[in-house]
Amino acid sequence: MTTDNQDEHLPISSFYFRLEWGSQDNLDFQEASGLQTEIEPIDYRKNDSAVSARKLPGMV
Repeated sequence: MTTDNQDEHLPISSFYFRLEWGSQDNLDFQEASGLQTEIEPIDYRKNDSAVSARKLPGMV
């Protein structure tokens, strides 16, 4: 029989995030909303092929 505390091995029930903003105090939170991202596709032509171009994700 082990003497380990079983509570130490339970999974964390929720995630926590920390935002560090320069020299400001750290902000801790569990949920965020209203965030967006857009990725504009770029045309990629292998070996300067004029026949076909592939669309690849661009920079975020």
